[in-house]
Amino acid sequence: MIAAFDPQSPVLGRTTVYVTAGRLVGGTSLDEVVAKGHATLRAKYPDSELEFTKHGTAGGHEARFSVITVRGPEFPSPLFQTETSILVPTDVSGVSHVVQLLCKCATTGAKELSPVFSGILKSLSIG
Repeated sequence: MIAAFDPQSPVLGRTTVYVTAGRLVGGTSLDEVVAKGHATLRAKYPDSELEFTKHGTAGGHEARFSVITVRGPEFPSPLFQTETSILVPTDVSGVSHVVQLLCKCATTGAKELSPVFSGILKSLSIG
């Protein structure tokens, strides 16, 4: 996990970037993984809004891209969150890897940080 916090910057103060990797067993689809993640977020922060999810590819692999506005009592203002989930097949039947990139910042910093988040995604080498 890579995380940054700058208490002197109201725009960049709550900027976090996570990259995680996991294994999917039993034919779980990428849509199921993404839907479960969104449901978990909504359970914790019911006022959050899924702005959009789109299907695509990243590094030649099946991917889902989502943008969420996260609202919660502990946040002084809403957070802008982007999620990229990438399905990487393996040679083992019924087993895949999932790589997820989650980037979060104050909504006031979304315009400035979106290109940074995109650059991080493009720099991931997924084989």
